Amino acid sequence: MQFTLKTKKINATCDYVSESNVKLLSGAIIQPASASLEASLVALRNTNTTTNATGQIITTADLTFKSLSRLASFIYGCSKNGKAVFAPYISGSTSTTSSESTEANTDEASEKTAATTKKVDTDALAKSIITFCKDFEFVPDPRLLNSLLYESNPSDFIVNSMELVGYDEDLLNRAKDKFTSYEWKEIMKTLKSLAPSHNRFNQRLEIKFGSAGTGKTTAAMAEYPKAHKLVASASADPDDLFTFFDPATKNYELTDIAKAMTNGEPIIIDEANLYNAVVLQRLQGITDSTDSIYDRGIELKIADGFKIIMTLNLETNFGKTPLPNPLVSRASKIENYNNLQNLGWVW
Repeated sequence: MQFTLKTKKINATCDYVSESNVKLLSGAIIQPASASLEASLVALRNTNTTTNATGQIITTADLTFKSLSRLASFIYGCSKNGKAVFAPYISGSTSTTSSESTEANTDEASEKTAATTKKVDTDALAKSIITFCKDFEFVPDPRLLNSLLYESNPSDFIVNSMELVGYDEDLLNRAKDKFTSYEWKEIMKTLKSLAPSHNRFNQRLEIKFGSAGTGKTTAAMAEYPKAHKLVASASADPDDLFTFFDPATKNYELTDIAKAMTNGEPIIIDEANLYNAVVLQRLQGITDSTDSIYDRGIELKIADGFKIIMTLNLETNFGKTPLPNPLVSRASKIENYNNLQNLGWVW
């Protein structure tokens, strides 16, 4: 069987025949040489060295190892339980010999232990992030923690989330200071070592916020040129969010949001924080993994591809108008256009 391996040192496909026959296939990029390199290589060492556009020397290789433990030792530079390290990555199957089947049965207990160890490790990581954030009075929920796996800059994601839900400037500054600490850098090392979860919670909501004229809505329209755009209203009726009565047809018709849902299309909602709390709560209900909702007895199926892109200015005519935390926690992407200061779009 084959499994894909991605770490800071290796990005390649592995061919796993048995515990004593593991080959790192072509495409492995060798970064800093491991201290255990010579001990780990056995039957084959074919390397090809190239120089990229920035002058960095990159070596790709075909390598064969005696076992998963030797492969783990090579990649991490230390002795590790190979089964424990690679169990989450190994998938698929090929026909196996009876000896390989016996080996699999023998290692069943260790694989169960590996899965338990991984769960304990990720649980501890989640708790460490929550404990860290409590120092500036922010408690991230599991949905937001899940999104951090996919973020290139998790600290910015958290600060943006805090600003969207209405944290004051002092707490935002305290958070920014904490994110420069050694403790946070160590937490991030652990986070970045994890493979992205197969259970990605948040995929249906993006938020772009900033002062008027910072280009957030223009950027959303450029990113999603086929998306329908609507402007939120403080007087919007929650009962008419998905369906409305059309006097001309004397039937209930689908709103633009409902059409986007059923067609699997993105929709841009400008000034989204003008919606009242009940409307926002109903929107929240369609930004998770729900397959369908019922509105006035009509089943509305949510097709793949549906996404809401909210653009907003926190400062409105009604004062500062934050979004509810449960809604923000469902965002897969949050961009602060006050920080970007990108005015190139005006030309």
